Amino acid sequence: MTSLGALTTAFTAPASCAASTGIHIIGCGDRCIWWAEGPLNADDGCYPPRYNPSLSHYYSPGVCPAGYTPACTARLTAGQVTETVQTCCPTALGYRYRCVQPTWPWQSSLGCTVYMSDASSTYSFPTVTSIRDGRTVVTSTARTEVGIGAYGVEIRFQATDFGSSSSSGTMVSGRRGNGMPEVVDHCNWRL
Repeated sequence: MTSLGALTTAFTAPASCAASTGIHIIGCGDRCIWWAEGPLNADDGCYPPRYNPSLSHYYSPGVCPAGYTPACTARLTAGQVTETVQTCCPTALGYRYRCVQPTWPWQSSLGCTVYMSDASSTYSFPTVTSIRDGRTVVTSTARTEVGIGAYGVEIRFQATDFGSSSSSGTMVSGRRGNGMPEVVDHCNWRL
């Protein structure tokens, strides 16, 4: 587990990032694709500073970025210290994400997932960017079932990290204790 440092105010992505929040279909081998909500480039300024999409990275203390909401919450206790762990997932496309238990190689970085399946419904995606074999194609598609992933932003905090204005993402300085214990693999509590 690797701390990315503090994220004590809600990071707001530049307006230019809105153009890359659509659905992408990524080719990952013969007859293998995965669907993801963008942006997909973790280094393009659309994520908080020092962001790493690996599920083993987190901000502490942290608040969710603007346009993200907690999809799952866990409490970790070691001795007298209790820390809240949340995975923040994007809200731009209106999907209700949940946290993912990594079972496929690409899920080691996509902390958020939604699965839609209904034999009587068709889910239409008017703009889909398909990236496969070095080619990028923008198309539209419809499916009766689809799973979509997105990069999550993991945050951690203690109850003493935030003052009465915690809803605005303001941290009361100097209240973070040293010696926070290393946390075991957080994927065990997901799903």
